[in-house]
Amino acid sequence: MPSSEAADRQFPGFAEIFMLGRRITRRDYECEVEKQADLDLFYQVMRNFADPGAEPVRLRQTTGGKVPDDIFWASIPMGPILGPAITDAWESAGVTGWSRWPVVITSKAGQVFEGWSLILTDSQVSVLDFTRGRREWLPPGEEIRRNWDPEKRKIYSWIGCEFNPRSWSGDDVFRGGEPPAYIGINIPRVSANSSLLLTKTAADVIRNSQQFQEKKNLQLEPLTEIVRSESSAFSILGIHSSEWEDFSIALGNRTGYIAERRGPWW
Repeated sequence: MPSSEAADRQFPGFAEIFMLGRRITRRDYECEVEKQADLDLFYQVMRNFADPGAEPVRLRQTTGGKVPDDIFWASIPMGPILGPAITDAWESAGVTGWSRWPVVITSKAGQVFEGWSLILTDSQVSVLDFTRGRREWLPPGEEIRRNWDPEKRKIYSWIGCEFNPRSWSGDDVFRGGEPPAYIGINIPRVSANSSLLLTKTAADVIRNSQQFQEKKNLQLEPLTEIVRSESSAFSILGIHSSEWEDFSIALGNRTGYIAERRGPWW
């Protein structure tokens, strides 16, 4: 639950909200969860159906270097997992809205690493809506376009996204909410909101860290500049692929169309 101090904060604007991610490299550090029960519990925790376990989650390295990265995901959806330099700095700076679920990592060489944590938050805003950003044609290379789309139609992307500002609790760390399930398919979209959103307060702690300044794999993207393909933007909203074309045709009056189908925010 947000503190009274957090709840009293004014929404800073979407340009002051950042998505925390990782820089993609050829040697991304990745792990798998050793026990299926821990992965099942993670899904329950993400949906607020259960509390984290008392024991740390045990992970085993599958790819990457000798030492865990500052940020990574395990078994695809579990994450983000942050190193102790960042989490300790957040605690010292009084960053709000998050908690740790410790993990224990066993490397391919058998070395055990502790201090890394799966970051949890029960602070959640409405679903992230990229169709409220800028729709632009971002042409890929000719070879990619020829192979991906033989008809050579323009491939559109969305730049920037929004959520309902009134849904923000005032916390520094939070997530986008789950959209409605796909039409006719009741599957929670855990993977769609597995990235953390940060206020400038939390983002500045990372920017000032040695890990970030040494250009390691931490990445911060302003919400107003994040790029998603049109199909990805619709998928995040829980819009089934059979409806993508309908939404594309209606985008001349996109807010009215989506409001008619889903409500102004959902």
